[in-house]
Amino acid sequence: MNFDKRLQQIIRECGVSQYRIAKDLGISQSTIKNYQEGKTKPNALILEQLSDYINVSYQWLLTGNGEKNKNSEADGNFKSGIRYYTTEAVAGTDEFSSTNKGGFQDVNIPGFSDCDIAINVWGNSMEPVLKSGNIIICKEWRQDYIDFGNIYLIVTKDNRMIKYLRKSPNENKVICASENKSYDPLEIDKDEILELYIVKGYISRLTV
Repeated sequence: MNFDKRLQQIIRECGVSQYRIAKDLGISQSTIKNYQEGKTKPNALILEQLSDYINVSYQWLLTGNGEKNKNSEADGNFKSGIRYYTTEAVAGTDEFSSTNKGGFQDVNIPGFSDCDIAINVWGNSMEPVLKSGNIIICKEWRQDYIDFGNIYLIVTKDNRMIKYLRKSPNENKVICASENKSYDPLEIDKDEILELYIVKGYISRLTV
């Protein structure tokens, strides 16, 4: 198995998107795609960052030799925790640039072991359900359909927003609706969505 096939395998097992890896490592999505397609190989620094990010042995990723996981657990799950981003997702009308990533730390939150990320809420469009300053806990939505009526974290090129997703009369669009009725619904193309996370719960910032 070549490097590109090993990388494809471990990324598939992690269930993480190219976009998210690229965003967290500060490289382009096309770079990750080229690695997976065998068009290019990462330098030593990027390879080390990749191995740390997906918790896989540097040596195994490079050569296929030795143990695959750095910290294998009894259940075979090498997920280290929920990735808590110290930036904000917008629950309002202001745009939030996806280039402003902010930092992150891995945390463990009891009762949410199946979730992937946590992020701060900013704005009041989802009040009283979600308040500015809350931290939402999300699971990446990997289905090929949308379970309408739930609250999602929606990542587009220019925004991170927290909204209810509702069905649009246009099958190529979705309606992003707020809890606060003073905010009008927003309709966007499905193709605009880079990543989608279903909100599984929230906690106060004081508890992290």
